Amino acid sequence: MKKAFLIVCIVLFAAGAYAALASDSPDDRYVNRGKMSRADREVIEGILNGIDPSRRYPPIDITNPLDGALFPRDMASPDITWRDENPGSLLWLVNVTFDKSEDTITYVADKPVWTPDREAWDTIKERSRNGGARITVFGLDTRGEYIITGRGSILIATSEDPAGAPLMYLQMPLPFAYAQAHPEEFRWCLADLSSYTKPPVVLEGMPVCGNCHSFSKNGTVLGLDVDYRGDKGGYFLADVAENMAVTPGRVISWGTATQEITGSPTFGFFPKVSPDGRYVAATVREKSFFVLRNETAFSQFFFLAAGSIAWYSRSDGTFHLLPGAADPSYVQTCPDWSPDGRYVVYCRSPVDTDLVAIVDSKVLRNVDPEISLAELNATYRITYDLYRIPFNDGRGGDPEPLAGASGNGMSNYFPRHSPDGKWIVFCKGANGLALAPDSRLWIVPAGGGTARELGANRGTMNSWHSWSPNGRWLVFSSKDQGPFTVFYLCHIDDEGRDSVPVLLSRLNGRNLTNLVPEFGNVAPDAIRHIGFRDS
Repeated sequence: MKKAFLIVCIVLFAAGAYAALASDSPDDRYVNRGKMSRADREVIEGILNGIDPSRRYPPIDITNPLDGALFPRDMASPDITWRDENPGSLLWLVNVTFDKSEDTITYVADKPVWTPDREAWDTIKERSRNGGARITVFGLDTRGEYIITGRGSILIATSEDPAGAPLMYLQMPLPFAYAQAHPEEFRWCLADLSSYTKPPVVLEGMPVCGNCHSFSKNGTVLGLDVDYRGDKGGYFLADVAENMAVTPGRVISWGTATQEITGSPTFGFFPKVSPDGRYVAATVREKSFFVLRNETAFSQFFFLAAGSIAWYSRSDGTFHLLPGAADPSYVQTCPDWSPDGRYVVYCRSPVDTDLVAIVDSKVLRNVDPEISLAELNATYRITYDLYRIPFNDGRGGDPEPLAGASGNGMSNYFPRHSPDGKWIVFCKGANGLALAPDSRLWIVPAGGGTARELGANRGTMNSWHSWSPNGRWLVFSSKDQGPFTVFYLCHIDDEGRDSVPVLLSRLNGRNLTNLVPEFGNVAPDAIRHIGFRDS
């Protein structure tokens, strides 16, 4: 035990970490921030030595991290949080022990949260590689004798694999109707997961709406959806640089340039930059089924009732439909490139002429915004299958259903290839496309096969996912924490098995929802600022 408390002094208190200590004065109980005294050390040691391992203490629920969570070795410390409904708890003793080390880290808090400092967290990560770290929280009643009022415990571990790349993502306010009217409140962040500072904002104060973004596989090209100069089909496409400018010469227009091949203006939904940065694939000829709702968490009901896959060539600035994925009798959307650029996997569904007629009649503008999401899902039905088609230098080919992600009576969408081309992770739900409360993540061999549901899925909505460039981590979005979407990170091994996920709590913004997380194969400071210029 003496060795254990030596670690406390070196790792925590010498670094100025908080310690709640015994005191005759209630006002002084929480204020000592200096080196732990012998008396203080003896108080905590006495509490730990007095624990009866056979006794069942009233439960404390550790809400973050999740029990069994696996962390990348280069991630900054998370918020360790707990819920204690025992009325006698006035302080909490956090005790960290290790499977393969006698060291112990101890912290005393006056509120149900502890965010380890860098030195403490580095120690925890180092000691929990190829083993585990047991985080135990004890509630304490400090009136008179210290009495243990409750106990909660979880086990975490650290992977040898780093995340190894920053994460670019969008933050915006909710509900969506408010966000549409206030694009200046949108902001894009480029987060280094190993950083202890707030994720830097690289783009904000936009005069117009923006949305999806993607990098080329080598990280040299960035594409960003942007309603440039009122063009809903605008798309910013440029080489990655520290300072990037959205200018007319760097914005292509799916809306105007594709009229020759589509017959009408188009938005270019769900664009994706090819692995080599030479092309962009997107959805054109779309018919958008869109209903605004007043509920904050799911404030829009959206899917495509028609659409074709088109591609853009950077070398000559031309747009083309992709033969085999541009059949007007099908909805074709959400393209994703295989890492070698040879294939495009996308969502496909037979066109329902009744749904198209509803879109064309514009009656959706008058749908009651108080209507329940369940009623919308029951009334307007559509399901998608995943299909694969060769790109073939833009000549396309014969589309084939992807076994394991088609013909299952569910809606399968948002396919994402692993960087090694071995796996595809996709969303599956009962109906529709995007923002579905029942959406779950599944993994399937890239060429088709048996699909497995990821164990990392959280309770409500699992979607908007991206692989780290090293292929070892998957970031995804969920609403299990409330109406504002948050990000989780799980490990994927060679066999496609996933780990208990980690909440990326440092990426959250106050009253902002996190969207479209995209790993970039770039340095954390590769992009410092994206701005708008007229020329």
